[in-house]
Amino acid sequence: MLKLTLTKRPGKIGKAINTRTEMHGTEEVPGLDIPVGGILINVEELRLLCDEPTADVAFFKNSEGGILVPRIGALT
Repeated sequence: MLKLTLTKRPGKIGKAINTRTEMHGTEEVPGLDIPVGGILINVEELRLLCDEPTADVAFFKNSEGGILVPRIGALT
């Protein structure tokens, strides 16, 4: 498993934080889902996050001037 470390950058924490109980063996431990958004990542970080060396090709296409354009409109 690869470890992704992000540098400090602007982002937003979502409004709804979900709490739950997880089982670790026979022990119950608390768990949280904290949604984050608005964090821009570069190509290398995308590849690490997806654990796929060609993730950028799957999600983006090159336009004129080498600008990456999302292949899926919902990703904008």
